[in-house]
Amino acid sequence: MKLAYKLPLTIALPSLVILSVGWYATRVADETLRSSMESGAADEVVSILREIDRLLTSRHTSWQAYTRSELVQSTLEASNEEFSLQPDVEGFIDERNNEWLAAGVEGKNDLLSELASTKLSRDLRVRLRKLREVYGYPVFGEIFITNAYGANVAQTGRTSDYRQNDEVWWTRAQEEGVYLGDILFDESAGIEAMEIGLRVDGAEGEFLGVLKVVLNTREVFSIIDAHAKEMEKGTSLSLLTTNGEVLRSVQTLDQRTIREESPDFFFSSSEVESEFKSTLEGNITTFVQQDAETGLEMIFTFAASEGGTPSGKLGWRLVKQQDAESFLSPITQLKRDILLITVGAGMLCAFLIAVVVTPLSRRISHLIYATRAVAVGHLQTRVEDSHRDEIGILSRNFNEMTHHLDRASEELIDARDAAEDANRAKSEFLANMSHEIRTPMNGIIGMTEHLLNTDLTEKQREYQEIVQSSARALLSLLNEILDFSKIEAGRMELESVPFSLRDCLEDSLRFFRIEAREKGVQLGQTVDPDAPDCLIGDPGRLRQVILNLVGNAVKFTDEGRIDLVVQSVEKGDSEVTLEFSVTDTGIGIPEEKVEDIFNSFTQAESSTTRRFGGTGLGLAICRKIVGLMGGSIEVKSELGEGSVFRFSATFDLQSEDEERLHSNHPLPKDQDEDPPESRLPSPSERPSPLRVLFAEDGKVNQMVISETLRKRGHDFIVVTDGEEALAYFQREKFDVVLMDIQMPRMNGIEATKRIREYERQEGRNPVPIIAMTANALPEDRQRCLEAGMTDFLAKPIQTSELLISLEGDSTSPLSLVDSNSSAPTWDRDAFEMVASNPSLAESMILLFSSEAEGMLTKAKTAFEENDADQLAHSAHALKGHVSAFGAPHATELAGKLDEAAEENNFTKPVSALIEELSQEIERVSERLEEYRSNLPQTS
Repeated sequence: MKLAYKLPLTIALPSLVILSVGWYATRVADETLRSSMESGAADEVVSILREIDRLLTSRHTSWQAYTRSELVQSTLEASNEEFSLQPDVEGFIDERNNEWLAAGVEGKNDLLSELASTKLSRDLRVRLRKLREVYGYPVFGEIFITNAYGANVAQTGRTSDYRQNDEVWWTRAQEEGVYLGDILFDESAGIEAMEIGLRVDGAEGEFLGVLKVVLNTREVFSIIDAHAKEMEKGTSLSLLTTNGEVLRSVQTLDQRTIREESPDFFFSSSEVESEFKSTLEGNITTFVQQDAETGLEMIFTFAASEGGTPSGKLGWRLVKQQDAESFLSPITQLKRDILLITVGAGMLCAFLIAVVVTPLSRRISHLIYATRAVAVGHLQTRVEDSHRDEIGILSRNFNEMTHHLDRASEELIDARDAAEDANRAKSEFLANMSHEIRTPMNGIIGMTEHLLNTDLTEKQREYQEIVQSSARALLSLLNEILDFSKIEAGRMELESVPFSLRDCLEDSLRFFRIEAREKGVQLGQTVDPDAPDCLIGDPGRLRQVILNLVGNAVKFTDEGRIDLVVQSVEKGDSEVTLEFSVTDTGIGIPEEKVEDIFNSFTQAESSTTRRFGGTGLGLAICRKIVGLMGGSIEVKSELGEGSVFRFSATFDLQSEDEERLHSNHPLPKDQDEDPPESRLPSPSERPSPLRVLFAEDGKVNQMVISETLRKRGHDFIVVTDGEEALAYFQREKFDVVLMDIQMPRMNGIEATKRIREYERQEGRNPVPIIAMTANALPEDRQRCLEAGMTDFLAKPIQTSELLISLEGDSTSPLSLVDSNSSAPTWDRDAFEMVASNPSLAESMILLFSSEAEGMLTKAKTAFEENDADQLAHSAHALKGHVSAFGAPHATELAGKLDEAAEENNFTKPVSALIEELSQEIERVSERLEEYRSNLPQTS
């Protein structure tokens, strides 16, 4: 509805609003006063109960103090000692009790006279007399003390029985320490009173007896009466028992005048009784009920003491009843006054609306329409208002604001376009930098690797190892920069593939065992038995974090130990959260630098970079990766004492079918489950040796890869561009194609598409095509796979990675041994492909026996204990270990042992297999030691 149509309503609306606000204000005031009245009543009844509790507590506390006096203690100790000497103490007490009862209430006997004349009895009577003189009335009725056997020892008057241990108050006081009885009429004292029983203990805590006092309830009632005198007229206070019986009820007649009421039960209706019962749980309840006779609203407030207080133990309830109408009468008068005021105000508002508000509303409407236009993007909107009042100033400021917004919008569009151009330039720079650096590095690393396998002088070998180490350090730096760029751009994504946690950890630590042992540092690993092994996640990124943390620990630790510990933090039905910690005894980190180490290009100190090297990117990347895994990373360190890096990560759990498939038939990475006829041949299905088509335009890379293929015995043809590769592929048959991406005339992507098209036209099975490129970004890999390539290798290409892609296993070289013959004990060529220099070979050989023997011992123990899981784990680890040393027969035997464990086979042939494996490992060890003795000595 437009503003023009609303103007007639605005004349009457303010008056109605003011009237509504007035009525609302009175209603709120009414509710507020009622609430205040109810809360005040609740506070008051709770305060009265607490005052009663303080009185009762004070009374029994003072008597407790009296029981610790020397007179009471010595009297009870003497009495207990006397009774303990009796051969039949119960009979002795019964005899005295009968004598006591026979004397009657008015009678006297020697026992009564004896008890009444004791020093303790006289002292009790003196205390009662003094209290009566102070208060003007008997504060207590009878008081008497029994010994530990329940017999009277001292008293202020004649009691009904000599034996008391059959009374409820006596047994309750002995068990609980304090007994409080409900209010009863004490005939001997002629007063309303309540019993208090107190346990008397000796200095060592031993039970001596019980003190009983009868408390006059006049003190309790006086508290209620005193509060009632200060309340409004017509208010009543009632003290009730648990079942609603009235102990005391008074009503205020006027100031300082009350009237005692004495109904048997308080409940006047079922509603009152229901609200009363709700206090049995210790609640404070307030409710309003209309009196059936007078029709007045009455507010009832029930309260109960806390359970541990004296009144709480007795179950007492206090009720305050007050007249709501008289209390709220000022509000009624206020309602009438507000009605008159609002009528006059409404008439005044109608006049002001007609004269002032209507013109203002029209100008405000113009501003509203203008702001809506700006909100939807019309920044050229302006408001025409020539007045000099506040709305006119607001209109001019609005026009100026839209002018600046319009100009800022244009500048933002220009800045956005510039930022997008800069981002594209950054991506292109990273891709070009990756390609230009990786291409020469491939030649450096590859050729130095081949050169190290030739006969060199000691000094030449040292220089070549330095070159190779520097090249790998540069490659690590490049990878970290690219990883960091992907993270900053939000383009890093985690894989979700099945993997073995323990295999991932073992693979990660294997890189550092030799270096740690050379430094004399112990490297340990502990995995929580509750941590599941079969997970789904990104093992590569997990390994990257562990490698970085353990690598730093090894780098900065010169002595002591390094421990990798994995614990299961939280495990659900479908996922698990693990905590990884790496603890070292290294140089530590200064406290003020702890938080800085996770920042980009930052280390603990500048001297650290000079001494140990590093970019300062590793921990920054780790923090981002851990965050993508749903966890966090933290560090605790003390300078000179070591550090503890701890991070958490969440992984999905594999189903039973996935575990079985992953443990027995692991799929190659990035392989789709296509139908059998469309799958590419796996490495084990390729002929040996292979016929390879190698497309590469770089001379250095041609030399590096050609040398590797030649050493492995493969037949290959080298071409320099995509057109030549396509022509050769159409003329001849090849088992695999190594395809560079950036080549003249036709690049590798286009050549791959042409090859796949040719295969489809000719009905030929697809041949594996492995991409080799210096472009290492994720989009480069995706582009290669979409073109039809089957694998992706980033330059500089590691020999082991190339052989895995070609043959499926970098540690099992093409053997010239007849396949029908038994596998040889040791293959020197295979070992030298892994140990590329004498220094590495010697370090590996020194580790062989100890590592193999430890794994074999675990396998034997698992076999003896019929532990199939542990046997499979040990056999699998042993198989990977011996295969790295070129031991085909030992590898074959360990594989058979792994299969036996999978089949839960613990028969005698398996025992013989373990023994044969043990002997084969000894033979391999002998061959390795013989080889080590002939290695050239290094200084």
